[in-house]
Amino acid sequence: TYFISSDKEKIHEYIKSQLPESWVEKITSIKNDMFSAIFGYLKAYLIIMIITFTEVFIGLSIIRVRYSLLLALIISVIDILPILGTGTVLIPWSLYSFFTGNIRMGISILILYVIVTIIRQLVEPKIVSNQIGVYPLLTLMAMYAGLKLLGFMGLFLGPITFLLLRNILSVLFKNRSLKEIIGKPSSNR
Repeated sequence: TYFISSDKEKIHEYIKSQLPESWVEKITSIKNDMFSAIFGYLKAYLIIMIITFTEVFIGLSIIRVRYSLLLALIISVIDILPILGTGTVLIPWSLYSFFTGNIRMGISILILYVIVTIIRQLVEPKIVSNQIGVYPLLTLMAMYAGLKLLGFMGLFLGPITFLLLRNILSVLFKNRSLKEIIGKPSSNR
């Protein structure tokens, strides 16, 4: 690892010298687009985390829960983690409140969970699509396909895979439309 990292520039220049210039430009373009898309993807989930934090903080403050700021921060961080979500904290908390006889708290936490979940389902595709530059419907389709193919991690990997394929194809086909690529030449009659 040390030798590779210390000679990184030499290795990079050697590989670059072995490839045609057009390939180097395409690879560089794909790499730059992917880093931009991944940064946008991370930014989108940071925005979603902030929205969740705000919703939970306001909800817990209305319910008059002690340490609502700290709890909202913890819940929003858990919400971003794969497989986990706000339900990991809010549903058991609501059930515990019901079992201990605090029906008002149990119902309030359950309502907060439903509100947070609905808002997240509505804004997530739009925010992710805006940050990565893909239409919301395509983002939603990529998330769904990823979910079906790879399980929960596919929600995150689906859009990233879609971006990778889109960037590679756009570089290879020089932003031509599918119609231009597979279209037949017009015949003169």
